[in-house]
Amino acid sequence: MWMALVPNIEETLEDCATKCLVELVSHSLVVVCKESTILRRKVKTCRLHSSLWHFSKMEVRKNKFFSVLSSRALWSWRRCVDTLEDECAITARSLLSVGPYHRHPVPLGFGLRFLRVLKALSIRLYEFPTEVLELVQLRYLALAYNGDLPGSVSRLFNLQFFIIHHHLTIISNPCQSYVPLEIWDMQELKHLQIMGSELQETSCGAFLENLRTLLDVSVASCTIGVLHKISNLEKLGIQIELVPDDDDGKPFQCLNQISSLNKLKSFKCTVLNHELMPEPGFAAPLPMFPSSLVKLHLSGLCYPWEYMDTVGLLPKLHVLKLKCYAFRGPKWEVDDFKFQRLRSLVIEDTDLVEWKVGSGCFSRLRHISIKHCYNLEEFQWDYDYYL
Repeated sequence: MWMALVPNIEETLEDCATKCLVELVSHSLVVVCKESTILRRKVKTCRLHSSLWHFSKMEVRKNKFFSVLSSRALWSWRRCVDTLEDECAITARSLLSVGPYHRHPVPLGFGLRFLRVLKALSIRLYEFPTEVLELVQLRYLALAYNGDLPGSVSRLFNLQFFIIHHHLTIISNPCQSYVPLEIWDMQELKHLQIMGSELQETSCGAFLENLRTLLDVSVASCTIGVLHKISNLEKLGIQIELVPDDDDGKPFQCLNQISSLNKLKSFKCTVLNHELMPEPGFAAPLPMFPSSLVKLHLSGLCYPWEYMDTVGLLPKLHVLKLKCYAFRGPKWEVDDFKFQRLRSLVIEDTDLVEWKVGSGCFSRLRHISIKHCYNLEEFQWDYDYYL
């Protein structure tokens, strides 16, 4: 959202947004809450002091620049939007809905034609709001919607950040959902996050050269044809949903294609229903990770710990997160001089019993978190190497 408000300039949006944020921090207008564990002085979260926050709200209301809607009743959203229109706030650039999640559908309709940022993840939508398609100035769009996206979404040709979350449901959709092929016409896209959907290959020659982030898509999206058209990707997150009695490891074969992304810095792979993973004797193939990888997050894959030898050789890996039986087995032996650049290690929910670390491993480790590893009994580390 911060980058979506930055005006078009010669330098990149990220560089300009970072520069503006650093300037605000240096003047004590913004308080840094959390910095990156990888890059020093890189701000991950920040906030405003309460007095400055109230002052800012008054100023932006005068300028009709920014509107925040905090909904506590189902009719609040529509009432607030109607109020904005009555106040002739058609020049508003940002509209956010924050507060409790609405379990019942809420109508969404307004005429704020100059919006650049629209975030309504707390509002449940049964149908895709066609009114949004009129907001051609949008750069950032975030909605909660379970259905298929219409191909007409490509009319939002200025959109750079596109986020679709699923609203809470107890019944899963047995049918595979797809990202419309018209998505390839949205050349300005930098960030695409559509939960559980499959990004299909298009027969036309379109490439998404500006796309840097692709999150929460189905593993079936990782085909050679698709990845070739998004070769500048820096951050990739995929989901794997297993089918009962499927023991051929076919969903994992698509992972072999990610090695072609030579600019990839962050990769996350999550198995949504790892309880359907075949017996411990089954070992899904480990993909060849690109050497450019800086951050790796695995969950529910049930790999044997022997596969960690390959991960430990990644030359630029700084952050490693292993959650929900990402690796399975009672013993993990780390060979000498592995994970030499790793700075942060997280291990959660595993059946690990014995962990042995060789000489020269984790020499730059700054942060380690071990949670819900109730079977862990023995931890051997060669401290003499560091003395």
